[in-house]
Amino acid sequence: MRNARRIESHIARWALTLFIALGLVASPLVTLAQSGRQITRPRVVPTRPPAEATPPDDNASSPTPPERPTLGRRGGNVPSPSVPAPASGQDEDIITIQATLVTIPVVVSDDYNRYLPFLKKNEFRLTEDNVPQEITFFTSEKVPFHVALVLDVSRSAYLSIDDMRSAADAFIDHLRPDDRVSVFTFSDKIRQLCPFISDQGELRRAVARAKIEGGTRLYDAAYQILETHLAPIEGRKALVLLTDGEDTTSRAYRPRDVLNRVIESDVLVYTLQYPAADPNQPQIQLPFPFPFPLPLPTPRRVPRRGPFFPPDGRTTQVQGSPSRQEPSVLGLEETFLQDLATVSGGLHSPFTDLGTARALFKSIAEDLRHVYVLGYYPTRGLDEPGYRRIRVRVTRPEARVRARPGYVVTAEMARRNAPTAAPVPTNARD
Repeated sequence: MRNARRIESHIARWALTLFIALGLVASPLVTLAQSGRQITRPRVVPTRPPAEATPPDDNASSPTPPERPTLGRRGGNVPSPSVPAPASGQDEDIITIQATLVTIPVVVSDDYNRYLPFLKKNEFRLTEDNVPQEITFFTSEKVPFHVALVLDVSRSAYLSIDDMRSAADAFIDHLRPDDRVSVFTFSDKIRQLCPFISDQGELRRAVARAKIEGGTRLYDAAYQILETHLAPIEGRKALVLLTDGEDTTSRAYRPRDVLNRVIESDVLVYTLQYPAADPNQPQIQLPFPFPFPLPLPTPRRVPRRGPFFPPDGRTTQVQGSPSRQEPSVLGLEETFLQDLATVSGGLHSPFTDLGTARALFKSIAEDLRHVYVLGYYPTRGLDEPGYRRIRVRVTRPEARVRARPGYVVTAEMARRNAPTAAPVPTNARD
Protein backbone atom coordinates (compact mmCIF):
# COMPACT_ATOMS: atom_id res chain seq x y z
CA MET A 1 0.00 0.00 0.00
CA ARG A 2 2.86 2.32 0.82
CA ASN A 3 4.61 1.40 -2.36
CA ALA A 4 1.52 2.37 -4.39
CA ARG A 5 1.28 5.76 -2.75
CA ARG A 6 4.96 6.29 -3.23
CA ILE A 7 4.61 5.57 -6.96
CA GLU A 8 1.62 7.95 -7.35
CA SER A 9 3.55 10.72 -5.58
CA HIS A 10 6.53 10.14 -7.77
CA ILE A 11 4.38 10.30 -10.93
CA ALA A 12 2.71 13.52 -9.78
CA ARG A 13 6.07 15.18 -9.22
CA TRP A 14 7.26 14.16 -12.68
CA ALA A 15 4.04 15.39 -14.26
CA LEU A 16 4.35 18.75 -12.49
CA THR A 17 8.00 19.05 -13.51
CA LEU A 18 7.11 18.21 -17.14
CA PHE A 19 4.30 20.79 -17.13
CA ILE A 20 6.59 23.50 -15.81
CA ALA A 21 9.24 22.64 -18.35
CA LEU A 22 6.75 22.81 -21.22
CA GLY A 23 5.50 26.14 -19.94
CA LEU A 24 8.98 27.57 -19.89
CA VAL A 25 9.61 26.41 -23.47
CA ALA A 26 6.26 27.66 -24.94
CA SER A 27 6.27 31.11 -23.30
CA PRO A 28 8.77 32.78 -25.76
CA LEU A 29 6.94 31.38 -28.76
CA VAL A 30 3.60 32.82 -27.63
CA THR A 31 5.22 36.20 -26.97
CA LEU A 32 6.77 36.21 -30.46
CA ALA A 33 3.43 35.43 -32.12
CA GLN A 34 1.69 38.23 -30.20
CA SER A 35 4.33 40.74 -31.29
CA GLY A 36 3.63 40.06 -35.06
CA ARG A 37 -0.13 40.78 -34.86
CA GLN A 38 -1.34 44.19 -33.63
CA ILE A 39 -5.02 45.00 -33.30
CA THR A 40 -5.77 48.66 -34.12
CA ARG A 41 -8.90 50.26 -32.75
CA PRO A 42 -10.44 53.40 -34.38
CA ARG A 43 -9.52 56.56 -32.68
CA VAL A 44 -12.40 58.73 -31.59
CA VAL A 45 -11.72 62.36 -32.42
CA PRO A 46 -13.79 64.89 -30.57
CA THR A 47 -15.97 67.12 -32.81
CA ARG A 48 -14.89 70.71 -33.01
CA PRO A 49 -17.48 73.33 -32.13
CA PRO A 50 -18.73 75.39 -35.13
CA ALA A 51 -16.85 78.58 -35.75
CA GLU A 52 -18.70 81.76 -35.02
CA ALA A 53 -19.90 83.69 -38.06
CA THR A 54 -17.96 86.86 -38.58
CA PRO A 55 -19.26 89.84 -40.61
CA PRO A 56 -17.67 90.17 -44.04
CA ASP A 57 -14.83 92.53 -44.34
CA ASP A 58 -15.42 95.15 -47.05
CA ASN A 59 -11.71 95.54 -47.51
CA ALA A 60 -11.10 91.86 -48.03
CA SER A 61 -9.67 91.04 -51.42
CA SER A 62 -10.63 87.36 -51.47
CA PRO A 63 -12.84 86.64 -54.53
CA THR A 64 -16.41 85.53 -54.04
CA PRO A 65 -17.32 82.24 -55.75
CA PRO A 66 -19.61 82.84 -58.75
CA GLU A 67 -23.28 82.07 -58.45
CA ARG A 68 -24.62 78.98 -60.12
CA PRO A 69 -26.34 79.84 -63.40
CA THR A 70 -30.06 79.12 -63.58
CA LEU A 71 -32.41 78.69 -66.53
CA GLY A 72 -35.35 81.03 -66.75
CA ARG A 73 -38.79 79.44 -66.81
CA ARG A 74 -42.08 80.73 -68.16
CA GLY A 75 -43.68 82.78 -65.47
CA GLY A 76 -40.44 83.08 -63.48
CA ASN A 77 -38.07 85.93 -63.10
CA VAL A 78 -35.95 85.69 -66.22
CA PRO A 79 -33.02 88.06 -66.30
CA SER A 80 -33.25 90.45 -69.18
CA PRO A 81 -30.29 92.00 -70.92
CA SER A 82 -29.46 95.36 -69.56
CA VAL A 83 -29.95 98.29 -71.87
CA PRO A 84 -27.71 101.24 -71.29
CA ALA A 85 -29.69 104.29 -70.41
CA PRO A 86 -29.27 107.22 -72.76
CA ALA A 87 -27.16 110.08 -71.60
CA SER A 88 -29.03 112.87 -69.95
CA GLY A 89 -27.95 115.30 -72.64
CA GLN A 90 -28.86 113.01 -75.58
CA ASP A 91 -31.82 114.04 -77.75
CA GLU A 92 -34.66 111.52 -78.15
CA ASP A 93 -34.99 111.00 -81.92
CA ILE A 94 -38.00 108.88 -82.84
CA ILE A 95 -38.46 107.59 -86.39
CA THR A 96 -41.97 106.47 -87.31
CA ILE A 97 -42.26 104.16 -90.34
CA GLN A 98 -45.70 103.96 -91.88
CA ALA A 99 -45.86 101.05 -94.36
CA THR A 100 -49.03 99.43 -95.65
CA LEU A 101 -48.90 96.67 -98.23
CA VAL A 102 -51.48 97.07 -101.00
CA THR A 103 -52.44 93.77 -102.66
CA ILE A 104 -54.03 93.51 -106.10
CA PRO A 105 -55.57 90.28 -107.45
CA VAL A 106 -54.87 89.91 -111.18
CA VAL A 107 -56.12 87.51 -113.88
CA VAL A 108 -54.13 87.26 -117.12
CA SER A 109 -55.41 85.65 -120.33
CA ASP A 110 -54.86 85.93 -124.08
CA ASP A 111 -57.12 87.04 -126.94
CA TYR A 112 -58.87 83.65 -126.88
CA ASN A 113 -59.64 83.81 -123.13
CA ARG A 114 -57.02 81.19 -122.35
CA TYR A 115 -55.29 81.74 -119.03
CA LEU A 116 -51.57 82.49 -119.05
CA PRO A 117 -49.97 80.55 -116.19
CA PHE A 118 -46.40 80.49 -114.91
CA LEU A 119 -45.80 84.22 -115.31
CA LYS A 120 -42.88 85.69 -113.36
CA LYS A 121 -42.83 88.79 -111.19
CA ASN A 122 -40.48 90.64 -113.55
CA GLU A 123 -43.09 90.32 -116.33
CA PHE A 124 -45.54 92.58 -114.48
CA ARG A 125 -45.57 96.38 -114.46
CA LEU A 126 -47.64 98.30 -111.92
CA THR A 127 -48.34 102.02 -111.60
CA GLU A 128 -50.33 104.06 -109.09
CA ASP A 129 -51.57 107.40 -110.39
CA ASN A 130 -49.11 106.97 -113.29
CA VAL A 131 -46.16 106.55 -110.89
CA PRO A 132 -44.27 103.21 -111.25
CA GLN A 133 -44.34 101.06 -108.14
CA GLU A 134 -41.98 98.30 -107.04
CA ILE A 135 -43.71 94.91 -106.71
CA THR A 136 -42.47 93.53 -103.40
CA PHE A 137 -44.96 90.67 -103.01
CA PHE A 138 -45.88 88.20 -105.73
CA THR A 139 -47.59 84.83 -105.69
CA SER A 140 -49.10 82.62 -108.33
CA GLU A 141 -49.74 79.64 -106.09
CA LYS A 142 -53.19 78.15 -105.90
CA VAL A 143 -54.04 79.57 -102.52
CA PRO A 144 -57.52 78.64 -101.22
CA PHE A 145 -60.34 81.15 -101.56
CA HIS A 146 -63.13 82.17 -99.21
CA VAL A 147 -66.21 82.54 -101.41
CA ALA A 148 -69.60 83.97 -100.46
CA LEU A 149 -72.21 82.37 -102.74
CA VAL A 150 -75.23 84.70 -102.68
CA LEU A 151 -78.59 83.68 -104.21
CA ASP A 152 -81.53 85.98 -104.89
CA VAL A 153 -84.63 84.09 -103.72
CA SER A 154 -87.11 86.94 -103.95
CA ARG A 155 -90.47 86.59 -105.70
CA SER A 156 -89.10 88.35 -108.78
CA ALA A 157 -86.63 85.54 -109.46
CA TYR A 158 -86.72 84.58 -113.11
CA LEU A 159 -85.29 81.14 -112.46
CA SER A 160 -87.24 78.56 -110.53
CA ILE A 161 -85.81 77.56 -107.23
CA ASP A 162 -84.81 74.18 -108.68
CA ASP A 163 -82.89 75.83 -111.52
CA MET A 164 -81.14 78.11 -109.05
CA ARG A 165 -80.11 75.16 -106.91
CA SER A 166 -78.82 73.31 -109.97
CA ALA A 167 -76.68 76.28 -111.04
CA ALA A 168 -75.27 76.67 -107.53
CA ASP A 169 -74.45 72.95 -107.35
CA ALA A 170 -72.49 73.28 -110.60
CA PHE A 171 -70.32 75.90 -108.91
CA ILE A 172 -69.80 73.72 -105.84
CA ASP A 173 -68.78 70.76 -108.00
CA HIS A 174 -65.83 72.69 -109.47
CA LEU A 175 -64.35 74.02 -106.23
CA ARG A 176 -60.98 72.89 -104.99
CA PRO A 177 -60.85 70.82 -101.78
CA ASP A 178 -59.29 73.68 -99.80
CA ASP A 179 -61.73 76.40 -100.92
CA ARG A 180 -64.22 77.46 -98.27
CA VAL A 181 -67.71 78.57 -99.27
CA SER A 182 -70.59 80.10 -97.35
CA VAL A 183 -74.09 80.08 -98.85
CA PHE A 184 -76.33 83.14 -98.43
CA THR A 185 -79.84 83.91 -99.63
CA PHE A 186 -81.67 87.20 -99.63
CA SER A 187 -85.19 88.41 -100.24
CA ASP A 188 -86.70 90.77 -97.69
CA LYS A 189 -84.58 88.74 -95.23
CA ILE A 190 -80.85 88.04 -95.38
CA ARG A 191 -79.89 84.51 -94.34
CA GLN A 192 -76.61 82.63 -94.01
CA LEU A 193 -77.42 78.99 -94.68
CA CYS A 194 -73.99 77.67 -93.68
CA PRO A 195 -70.63 79.07 -92.50
CA PHE A 196 -67.46 78.97 -94.59
CA ILE A 197 -66.81 75.25 -95.09
CA SER A 198 -65.16 72.91 -97.60
CA ASP A 199 -67.57 69.98 -97.29
CA GLN A 200 -69.35 69.83 -100.66
CA GLY A 201 -72.08 67.59 -99.32
CA GLU A 202 -72.93 70.07 -96.57
CA LEU A 203 -72.84 72.92 -99.10
CA ARG A 204 -75.36 71.14 -101.33
CA ARG A 205 -77.62 70.55 -98.35
CA ALA A 206 -77.40 74.26 -97.55
CA VAL A 207 -78.36 75.16 -101.14
CA ALA A 208 -81.29 72.74 -100.91
CA ARG A 209 -82.66 74.74 -97.95
CA ALA A 210 -83.04 77.88 -100.11
CA LYS A 211 -86.67 78.88 -100.71
CA ILE A 212 -88.50 81.67 -102.51
CA GLU A 213 -89.83 84.38 -100.20
CA GLY A 214 -90.53 88.11 -99.93
CA GLY A 215 -89.11 91.17 -101.66
CA THR A 216 -85.56 92.05 -102.73
CA ARG A 217 -82.96 93.66 -100.44
CA LEU A 218 -80.10 93.47 -102.91
CA TYR A 219 -78.08 96.47 -101.69
CA ASP A 220 -78.51 95.69 -98.00
CA ALA A 221 -77.51 92.06 -98.55
CA ALA A 222 -74.41 92.87 -100.60
CA TYR A 223 -73.17 95.48 -98.12
CA GLN A 224 -73.81 93.37 -95.02
CA ILE A 225 -72.10 90.30 -96.46
CA LEU A 226 -69.07 92.35 -97.49
CA GLU A 227 -68.84 94.15 -94.17
CA THR A 228 -69.78 91.42 -91.69
CA HIS A 229 -68.62 88.15 -93.26
CA LEU A 230 -65.85 88.90 -95.77
CA ALA A 231 -64.04 91.91 -94.29
CA PRO A 232 -62.69 90.05 -91.19
CA ILE A 233 -61.18 87.27 -93.36
CA GLU A 234 -57.52 87.47 -94.37
CA GLY A 235 -56.37 86.14 -97.73
CA ARG A 236 -58.13 85.71 -101.05
CA LYS A 237 -61.85 86.44 -101.05
CA ALA A 238 -64.62 86.48 -103.62
CA LEU A 239 -68.35 87.16 -103.78
CA VAL A 240 -70.48 85.36 -106.36
CA LEU A 241 -73.90 87.00 -106.76
CA LEU A 242 -76.82 85.43 -108.66
CA THR A 243 -79.67 87.93 -109.08
CA ASP A 244 -81.77 89.88 -111.54
CA GLY A 245 -80.28 93.15 -110.24
CA GLU A 246 -83.56 94.67 -109.05
CA ASP A 247 -83.95 96.04 -105.54
CA THR A 248 -87.35 96.75 -103.99
CA THR A 249 -86.98 96.74 -100.20
CA SER A 250 -83.46 97.87 -99.19
CA ARG A 251 -83.64 100.33 -96.33
CA ALA A 252 -80.07 100.96 -95.14
CA TYR A 253 -77.84 101.18 -98.22
CA ARG A 254 -77.85 102.49 -101.77
CA PRO A 255 -75.86 101.42 -104.85
CA ARG A 256 -73.10 103.95 -104.21
CA ASP A 257 -72.64 102.67 -100.63
CA VAL A 258 -72.05 99.13 -101.87
CA LEU A 259 -69.68 100.28 -104.63
CA ASN A 260 -67.65 102.33 -102.16
CA ARG A 261 -67.40 99.33 -99.83
CA VAL A 262 -66.13 97.13 -102.65
CA ILE A 263 -63.56 99.76 -103.68
CA GLU A 264 -62.27 99.87 -100.11
CA SER A 265 -61.97 96.08 -99.91
CA ASP A 266 -59.92 93.46 -101.75
CA VAL A 267 -62.85 91.21 -102.71
CA LEU A 268 -63.34 89.91 -106.25
CA VAL A 269 -67.02 90.20 -107.20
CA TYR A 270 -68.65 88.03 -109.89
CA THR A 271 -72.22 88.93 -110.82
CA LEU A 272 -74.52 86.61 -112.77
CA GLN A 273 -77.64 88.41 -113.93
CA TYR A 274 -80.77 86.74 -115.24
CA PRO A 275 -83.73 88.64 -116.75
CA ALA A 276 -86.28 90.06 -114.37
CA ALA A 277 -89.68 88.42 -114.24
CA ASP A 278 -92.56 90.00 -116.11
CA PRO A 279 -93.93 92.68 -113.78
CA ASN A 280 -97.41 92.25 -115.25
CA GLN A 281 -97.65 88.63 -114.14
CA PRO A 282 -96.07 88.26 -110.70
CA GLN A 283 -95.54 84.65 -109.70
CA ILE A 284 -95.57 83.14 -106.22
CA GLN A 285 -94.09 79.68 -105.91
CA LEU A 286 -96.33 77.38 -103.89
CA PRO A 287 -95.49 73.90 -102.56
CA PHE A 288 -98.23 72.52 -104.88
CA PRO A 289 -99.01 73.26 -108.56
CA PHE A 290 -101.43 76.09 -109.24
CA PRO A 291 -103.36 76.31 -112.53
CA PHE A 292 -103.04 80.06 -113.18
CA PRO A 293 -100.93 83.04 -111.99
CA LEU A 294 -102.30 85.08 -109.13
CA PRO A 295 -103.06 88.68 -110.18
CA LEU A 296 -101.35 90.32 -107.23
CA PRO A 297 -100.16 93.94 -107.47
CA THR A 298 -96.48 94.40 -108.08
CA PRO A 299 -94.65 96.69 -105.63
CA ARG A 300 -93.69 99.90 -107.32
CA ARG A 301 -89.95 100.32 -107.77
CA VAL A 302 -88.55 103.63 -106.64
CA PRO A 303 -85.31 104.30 -108.56
CA ARG A 304 -82.33 104.96 -106.34
CA ARG A 305 -80.09 107.00 -108.57
CA GLY A 306 -77.04 107.97 -107.03
CA PRO A 307 -74.35 110.49 -108.00
CA PHE A 308 -73.77 110.44 -111.75
CA PHE A 309 -70.29 109.75 -113.06
CA PRO A 310 -69.21 110.34 -116.64
CA PRO A 311 -68.76 107.07 -118.54
CA ASP A 312 -65.97 108.43 -120.73
CA GLY A 313 -63.14 107.63 -118.34
CA ARG A 314 -63.08 110.95 -116.51
CA THR A 315 -63.30 111.26 -112.76
CA THR A 316 -65.31 113.47 -110.51
CA GLN A 317 -65.16 114.40 -106.88
CA VAL A 318 -67.87 113.35 -104.46
CA GLN A 319 -69.23 115.71 -101.88
CA GLY A 320 -68.35 114.83 -98.32
CA SER A 321 -65.13 112.97 -99.18
CA PRO A 322 -62.22 115.38 -99.76
CA SER A 323 -59.78 114.55 -102.55
CA ARG A 324 -61.70 111.39 -103.37
CA GLN A 325 -61.76 110.53 -107.07
CA GLU A 326 -64.15 107.77 -108.02
CA PRO A 327 -63.72 105.45 -111.00
CA SER A 328 -65.79 106.08 -114.12
CA VAL A 329 -68.84 104.02 -113.19
CA LEU A 330 -72.41 105.23 -113.41
CA GLY A 331 -73.45 104.40 -109.86
CA LEU A 332 -77.02 103.66 -110.98
CA GLU A 333 -79.17 100.70 -110.11
CA GLU A 334 -79.56 99.89 -113.81
CA THR A 335 -75.79 99.34 -114.08
CA PHE A 336 -75.19 98.27 -110.49
CA LEU A 337 -74.11 94.69 -111.21
CA GLN A 338 -71.79 95.74 -114.03
CA ASP A 339 -70.23 98.45 -111.86
CA LEU A 340 -69.83 96.04 -108.96
CA ALA A 341 -67.74 93.66 -111.05
CA THR A 342 -65.77 96.48 -112.71
CA VAL A 343 -64.52 98.16 -109.53
CA SER A 344 -63.48 94.82 -107.99
CA GLY A 345 -61.70 93.27 -110.99
CA GLY A 346 -64.29 90.52 -111.35
CA LEU A 347 -66.72 89.65 -114.14
CA HIS A 348 -70.33 90.50 -114.95
CA SER A 349 -72.17 87.82 -116.95
CA PRO A 350 -75.82 88.06 -118.02
CA PHE A 351 -77.63 84.87 -119.09
CA THR A 352 -81.09 83.70 -120.05
CA ASP A 353 -81.13 79.92 -119.58
CA LEU A 354 -80.05 77.33 -117.06
CA GLY A 355 -77.42 75.76 -119.28
CA THR A 356 -75.61 79.08 -119.63
CA ALA A 357 -75.86 79.67 -115.88
CA ARG A 358 -74.18 76.34 -115.12
CA ALA A 359 -71.42 77.07 -117.63
CA LEU A 360 -70.85 80.52 -116.11
CA PHE A 361 -70.55 79.09 -112.62
CA LYS A 362 -67.95 76.61 -113.88
CA SER A 363 -65.97 79.41 -115.54
CA ILE A 364 -65.99 81.43 -112.31
CA ALA A 365 -64.59 78.46 -110.38
CA GLU A 366 -61.89 78.13 -113.05
CA ASP A 367 -61.17 81.86 -112.91
CA LEU A 368 -60.48 81.69 -109.18
CA ARG A 369 -57.76 79.10 -109.82
CA HIS A 370 -55.72 81.46 -112.02
CA VAL A 371 -55.38 84.55 -109.86
CA TYR A 372 -52.02 86.23 -109.40
CA VAL A 373 -51.60 88.48 -106.36
CA LEU A 374 -49.30 91.50 -106.57
CA GLY A 375 -48.33 93.54 -103.53
CA TYR A 376 -46.48 96.83 -103.19
CA TYR A 377 -45.81 99.65 -100.75
CA PRO A 378 -47.05 102.90 -102.31
CA THR A 379 -44.41 105.56 -102.82
CA ARG A 380 -47.04 108.12 -101.94
CA GLY A 381 -47.98 107.96 -98.30
CA LEU A 382 -51.37 106.71 -97.19
CA ASP A 383 -51.96 109.71 -94.93
CA GLU A 384 -54.11 111.49 -97.54
CA PRO A 385 -57.65 110.22 -98.14
CA GLY A 386 -58.72 109.73 -101.71
CA TYR A 387 -58.96 107.36 -104.64
CA ARG A 388 -55.74 105.87 -106.10
CA ARG A 389 -55.81 104.66 -109.70
CA ILE A 390 -53.93 101.47 -110.46
CA ARG A 391 -52.80 100.04 -113.77
CA VAL A 392 -51.26 96.58 -114.20
CA ARG A 393 -49.57 95.48 -117.42
CA VAL A 394 -47.72 92.35 -118.58
CA THR A 395 -44.78 92.55 -120.95
CA ARG A 396 -46.05 89.74 -123.19
CA PRO A 397 -47.83 91.15 -126.25
CA GLU A 398 -50.65 88.58 -126.18
CA ALA A 399 -51.45 89.19 -122.50
CA ARG A 400 -54.78 90.70 -121.47
CA VAL A 401 -54.89 91.79 -117.82
CA ARG A 402 -57.97 92.06 -115.63
CA ALA A 403 -57.50 93.80 -112.29
CA ARG A 404 -59.28 96.28 -110.08
CA PRO A 405 -58.83 99.86 -111.37
CA GLY A 406 -57.88 101.31 -107.99
CA TYR A 407 -58.50 101.54 -104.28
CA VAL A 408 -59.60 104.11 -101.72
CA VAL A 409 -57.68 105.51 -98.78
CA THR A 410 -60.44 106.22 -96.29
CA ALA A 411 -60.30 109.00 -93.73
CA GLU A 412 -59.83 106.45 -90.95
CA MET A 413 -56.94 104.81 -92.81
CA ALA A 414 -55.36 108.23 -93.38
CA ARG A 415 -55.57 109.01 -89.66
CA ARG A 416 -53.89 105.71 -88.78
CA ASN A 417 -51.05 106.38 -91.23
CA ALA A 418 -50.55 110.02 -90.31
CA PRO A 419 -46.96 110.68 -89.20
CA THR A 420 -46.54 111.04 -85.47
CA ALA A 421 -44.77 114.16 -84.20
CA ALA A 422 -41.51 113.45 -82.41
CA PRO A 423 -41.43 114.37 -78.69
CA VAL A 424 -39.66 117.58 -77.71
CA PRO A 425 -36.26 116.84 -76.10
CA THR A 426 -36.15 117.54 -72.40
CA ASN A 427 -32.90 119.45 -72.70
CA ALA A 428 -34.14 121.74 -75.47
CA ARG A 429 -33.54 125.38 -74.86
CA ASP A 430 -35.70 128.28 -75.93
